[in-house]
Amino acid sequence: MDDREAFIGATLDQWAEIKRGDASAGNRRQKAAQKIVERWGKANVAFGMLEPLLEHESPAVRLAAAAYIVEYGGTLIARTVLEKLSKGHHGPISTFADAVLRSHPLLQPNPITSG
Repeated sequence: MDDREAFIGATLDQWAEIKRGDASAGNRRQKAAQKIVERWGKANVAFGMLEPLLEHESPAVRLAAAAYIVEYGGTLIARTVLEKLSKGHHGPISTFADAVLRSHPLLQPNPITSG
């Protein structure tokens, strides 16, 4: 299993655990995905590894990829994906996408340019 498959697996498992009501197990899976992204960041390949996942069939994978890619120069593309997810009918994934949009500092409107 390569790192991208491991990231997908950890992300899908995270949301499966959340759905089952086990937030602690979900958090452990999220941390596993985060460690993978951190390795990609250190190797300067994070953007390239995450970008294809923004079109993954799973909304959970798209959400995770969008939330992480913001830190690696993908603010505009992440915003687009997160907005679509937040307006979709994906239950807690849509809610979380909306929360990321509203809380992440890099995704906030620029008061100078959005006036």
